[in-house]
Amino acid sequence: MKEVSLKIFHRIHPAKEVLERFKLDIAYSCVFGNSEKENIIHLFSHCEHSNLFWTDMKDYIIRKIGTNIQIKVFDVMLYSTFNGLSIKQNYKIQLLVILGKFHIHKSKRTSLKPSFHRLIVELKQYCTSIEYVKNSKAAKTFCILKEMNFV
Repeated sequence: MKEVSLKIFHRIHPAKEVLERFKLDIAYSCVFGNSEKENIIHLFSHCEHSNLFWTDMKDYIIRKIGTNIQIKVFDVMLYSTFNGLSIKQNYKIQLLVILGKFHIHKSKRTSLKPSFHRLIVELKQYCTSIEYVKNSKAAKTFCILKEMNFV
């Protein structure tokens, strides 16, 4: 998951526009079915399917945390803290954004459109796999996801 975020940050995620420099014989339109050219910003934010995914995630966060937030391109592409929220609330949002980016990356690889509902199912499976892991980061992630009812 961290690798995907780093590739986005450094603008080397293998979106079709990045691959274009290798003169590959592929269609450069968005993998999710749009006619627009697939670049990193389009894939992770501007694509109608990704945009819907982030809207669904924002609505979920608002319901769970109880505060109104906006997930902007900057938050997805780089990193952001949300003013007026506690450190723990920011951590929860940032964790979901990182998991969301990985979900979009994985959706591209499987040619499925991003789906917040599918992410929830995957996170529940992920929680069962890390529940008994002794690693402190895995334990913290499990606790946060448990607080957000993914367990």
